[in-house]
Amino acid sequence: MNCEDFESFFSDYIDETLDPWSVGHLQDHLSFCSACGETVAGMRQVRMALHNLGGTGPSAGFKLRLNNRLQEEVYRESWTWLRPVAWGFALAAAMAILLWPTSATLEAADSTMPFKEGPAWAVPVADRQLGRAWTEQFPELVRPQRHAHIRPVSF
Repeated sequence: MNCEDFESFFSDYIDETLDPWSVGHLQDHLSFCSACGETVAGMRQVRMALHNLGGTGPSAGFKLRLNNRLQEEVYRESWTWLRPVAWGFALAAAMAILLWPTSATLEAADSTMPFKEGPAWAVPVADRQLGRAWTEQFPELVRPQRHAHIRPVSF
């Protein structure tokens, strides 16, 4: 292998993240190649200088602004799921109001539709017997009564 093949391993070798097999081959190469040895030594010096330099952290004002922005995003994202749900409920309520029958419609339906029980043979025997018992005990429930008066809704 030539020097160019080993150059890709230098950073990992300095950071000590290189696998043992590659470390052995690279150390063998560095033992007889002074140019690669100087390059690795220079990279180590730069790494140590950067490490010793430390980091100047962001200012307190920047941290405060960043924290406020993050809190705003969290708050904003916590309510985004509610918007489609609210629109769905609003649409359902609007449809219910528009399609709700008015009292005039109910009165017309009550007056035009006679009450029919159907033929006796269509009802099972047990239901007919139960029906007779209900008829005898609660005669006011046999004939349809007017429902509670519903006031018309206008917009």
